[in-house]
Amino acid sequence: MTMKMLSWVLPLYLVLCLVLGGASADGYVANALLQILAIGLLTFAFLSKPYPAVTRSERHLYLVVAGCILVVGLQFVPLPRGVWQALPGRARLLEGLDAAGIAFPGGFASLIPHESAKSAAWLLPSLAMLVTMTRARAFYSPGNLALALVAVMCLGVVVGAAQRISGDYSALYFYHFTNRGSAVGFFANANHMASLLLTTIPFQAALARQALDKQSGERLAPMLLVLAGLALTIVGVGVVGSIAGYVLMIPVTAASALILWRGSHARLGALLLLIALVVTTAILASGTGLMWVDRASGLSAGSRAVIFGRTWQAILDYWPAGSGLGTFAEAYPSYEDPLAVTRTYINHAHNDYLELLLETGALGVIAFAAFLAWWTIQTIRIWTRSDASPFAKAAVIASATLLLHSLVDYPLRTVALGAVFSACLALMASPNSTRKAWFRGEKAGYGE
Repeated sequence: MTMKMLSWVLPLYLVLCLVLGGASADGYVANALLQILAIGLLTFAFLSKPYPAVTRSERHLYLVVAGCILVVGLQFVPLPRGVWQALPGRARLLEGLDAAGIAFPGGFASLIPHESAKSAAWLLPSLAMLVTMTRARAFYSPGNLALALVAVMCLGVVVGAAQRISGDYSALYFYHFTNRGSAVGFFANANHMASLLLTTIPFQAALARQALDKQSGERLAPMLLVLAGLALTIVGVGVVGSIAGYVLMIPVTAASALILWRGSHARLGALLLLIALVVTTAILASGTGLMWVDRASGLSAGSRAVIFGRTWQAILDYWPAGSGLGTFAEAYPSYEDPLAVTRTYINHAHNDYLELLLETGALGVIAFAAFLAWWTIQTIRIWTRSDASPFAKAAVIASATLLLHSLVDYPLRTVALGAVFSACLALMASPNSTRKAWFRGEKAGYGE
C-alpha cells in the first residue's frame, strides 16, 4: 500500500463516523462497527513509533486525555456498602432497596455501571481519531481531512433536502428517533446537522487559503469548488432551521474569513473576534438557561429552562461525586413533576456542561478545566503566530463552534461530531506542521 493510499485512511474513517455516527442514543450496530475500527486504529497508533516526534503541545494534550480516561475509569471502582451509602444521592436509593427487601452489599461509583460502560465505548472513535492523528501524522494530510468533511456535508445537505421533499415518513431518515420533517441529513437531530454545517465553514476557508497559495493558473478550479461548497452550506443552514445555526452562522463566517488574510492585524482581529464570540454566546446561553429561577413553573416540561433547572437540582443532590457517566436519562426522571409527565422523553440536559457536572461531579470539572486551559493556550498560540497552518486556525474556529453549541445542546455526544472535534484538537496540537515536513522527517510544531 502506497503512502498516498495510506494518507486517506483517516479521512475515510472520518467519513464513516459522519455517515454512521449521527445519533447520541441510536444506531448501535453502526456505532459498534465504528468502535471495532477504532480499536484497530488505536492498536496501530500505539504500535507505531510517533513520526515525526510528538510535540510538547501534544504531550500536554495526552495528559489532559489521560485525566479524562482516569475520570471514566473511576466510574467502575467497587465500593463497600458503607462507603457507597456515604456518597451524595445514594442514601435514598439504598432506603428503597432496603424497603423492598433487596440485599445490597455494595456498588460502583457510577449508579448504573453498564450505562457508563456504554458511554465509554461511545468515546472510542473520538479517542482513536485523536491518538492516531497525533502519533501518525505522516499518514494523513489536513487538506484530505477537510475535503472529506466538506464532501460529507454537501452530501448531507442533498439528503436533507430529499428528506424534506419526501415527507415525515420518508425512508431517507436513518434513525427511529429523529426530527421527522426536518433536514437532518445523516443525523438524528437537526441541531447536530447545523453543527456539522458550521464546522465546515472554517475548513472551507482553509482550503481557499491553500488554493490562493498556488500558482495563478492552478487557483481557479479549487476556488470555484470552495465557493460552491460555501453556497451549499449557507443554503443548508437555512433549510435545517436550527436557531443555534442561525445565531452562530455570522460570527463563524466572519472568523473564518480572517483565515484568508495574513499579517498581525488579521491575527489579532481574529483572536478578538473569537473572544467576543465566546463571551457573547456564553451570555446569551446563560440568559436563556438561567431563566429557571423565575420562569420554570410557567414553561413546558420539555423546555430548556425547565430541563436546566431540574438538572441543576440533581447536580446539587449528587455533588461532588456525580451520578455516573451516562446516567442522566435515568437520574433525571426523579426530578420531574409526576403530574406533568408527557410522552416527551428527556434523554439529555441540552447543555453538555450541566450534564457533565451531574454525571462526573468535581472530577469532571477538574478534567474539563484542564482541557479548557490547554485549548485556550493553543488558540492564542495559533492566532498569534505567522507560521500557523490555515487548517489549525480552522480547527480553532470549528472546535469553538462545537463548544459553544454545547451550551444549548449536546453535539459532542454523537460519534460524528465527536470525531470532528477530536480531529480539530489534533490539528491544534501541531499547528504549523506541513505534510512535506513530515515526510522529510523535519521537526514540526513549536515547543520542540
